[in-house]
Amino acid sequence: MGRLTSLAALMLILYTNSLQSQEIFSIAGKVVNQRGQPLPFATVMIESLGIGTVSDDNGNYLLEGIKNGRYKLTVNVLGFGEKNRTVTVQNADLTRVDFRLEEETKDLEEVVVKGKSDASKLQESAQAVTVVTTETLKLQTADLGEIMAKTEGVSVQRGG
Repeated sequence: MGRLTSLAALMLILYTNSLQSQEIFSIAGKVVNQRGQPLPFATVMIESLGIGTVSDDNGNYLLEGIKNGRYKLTVNVLGFGEKNRTVTVQNADLTRVDFRLEEETKDLEEVVVKGKSDASKLQESAQAVTVVTTETLKLQTADLGEIMAKTEGVSVQRGG
């Protein structure tokens, strides 16, 4: 009798595990733009479960390990608006949910880029500075030592 009870208990455990494993499902789908082109790298999340995934190069995604219930799916990708959809998973191995996202454009304000050359920065400094450019050197027949000797703040010593 003890052996029969152990066998019945084992079968009950296996049956319960079998039922529990059947309660885990998946959500899959495709993320596309307005023209139906796939959107790779779209983030698909169920925040309440703390799970998410990223769509592949063809816009396909797969979320696994989901139990029966009602969930809010959130999808977003850079350059497109976010989309939410409530999904009910109910005794289906695979629930399919596709998303079509619209492009999101934002107007940017004017960007002004200002810069100064190293020579301009030196001339504006509080130190006495003379900038000798290559154009200046081309116009003179003197050697570099003579040009430097004529430059303010430079002392040239010649040794031999």
